[in-house]
Amino acid sequence: FGADTTNTLGRFVTMTLNAPSTNRGTLRLGSRNDGGHLNGTGLLVNEALIDIFVTDPVSSGSEATFNLPVQVASTGRLVVETNALLNLSCSATSLGIEGALEIQSGGRLRVDGCNRKVVSVAAAASLLGDGILQMESSDLTLASGDWQNNLALRHDSGARVTVPGSFRISSGS
Repeated sequence: FGADTTNTLGRFVTMTLNAPSTNRGTLRLGSRNDGGHLNGTGLLVNEALIDIFVTDPVSSGSEATFNLPVQVASTGRLVVETNALLNLSCSATSLGIEGALEIQSGGRLRVDGCNRKVVSVAAAASLLGDGILQMESSDLTLASGDWQNNLALRHDSGARVTVPGSFRISSGS
């Protein structure tokens, strides 16, 4: 995906990437009304913006879905907008954050438990917003530092969280 381009996956739209791909523009996936899906066997490297948004009219709790591994580069941002929903699903083995992950109020990134996945957060990465990061039988690993942010962390009994520094649990976590 080229710089200065915007690609939108709205209702019922699926994009399949079976080779490594790089996003250098804006990739938008709709949710809450039969959301967009990224499928395939390739790795998607995001050097710019992936934006998960609410498609109108809101008719369901459907999630935008990543069914492939995604790496957010140091220049990249993954934004889950207010009330939008994103699922790191069965074929997605990992989500790497070197840049910024922002989950806005009412938004949720769910790492489902259909297979064990790893969400790794690099030392220089930014975790922003006050939405929900929901871990289901998956691993969350911070490379360094503390878990000191406003994201609500929800997890089941199979989730593993590794934080080398301090871990502050806010209300609602």
